Amino acid sequence: MNKTVSREKATRMLRGYFERHSAPRTVLSLILLLTAAIGFGLSVGLLHLGVVNMGLRYPVAALGAYASFLGMVRVWAEVEKRKFLANQGPLVDAGSSKTSGNGALDFVDMPDFFDGEGFLIALIFCLIIGIVVSVVVFIAAAPELIAEVFIDAVLTGLLYRHLRVAAVEHWLSTAVRKTWLYALFAVVVLAGVGIALDIAAPASNSAGSAIKELRHGAQLEEN
Repeated sequence: MNKTVSREKATRMLRGYFERHSAPRTVLSLILLLTAAIGFGLSVGLLHLGVVNMGLRYPVAALGAYASFLGMVRVWAEVEKRKFLANQGPLVDAGSSKTSGNGALDFVDMPDFFDGEGFLIALIFCLIIGIVVSVVVFIAAAPELIAEVFIDAVLTGLLYRHLRVAAVEHWLSTAVRKTWLYALFAVVVLAGVGIALDIAAPASNSAGSAIKELRHGAQLEEN
């Protein structure tokens, strides 16, 4: 007899499965660290290629890092697929205390501040706070992110055939839909910081050199 399970219920059950049998928040944290490292490397590479404008270089590096993030999420889904198909632990509906069978395969059968230097320090501080808050919220939603990407990336055929759960969209669209606001926030903030640095320290091409330039200018004014 054919069974019908809504996509919402399938996502909820997978989210519970990943919370019990995997470490989605830890994995996503590592992915974000790698993403930040890639973004930094891209910024350095663009600087060596002659892109000295920070207002342009920072958001471009952020977009490149976001593309690498999406690729790592896809690899993550593939790794989880192998673990999922090999795991015989029970799947539990996150909204219910009942199990959905004897194991994972049974589920297939049915996430003064206003001077130059002070303003720059305040800006960087606000940036750090904003990014930290955004990252914490993002990591908290890791189980749901991997559950939705997992369905569209690697389980669409099995789930549709056995549970009548069809893919809503391509896995990439799903990943972008769940993460684009965070990426947009990072791009806008980094663009704003880059523009502010370009204006405050026009002779500099990085945040570090901008701070040195502002300090040097402040020292000259004092002397």
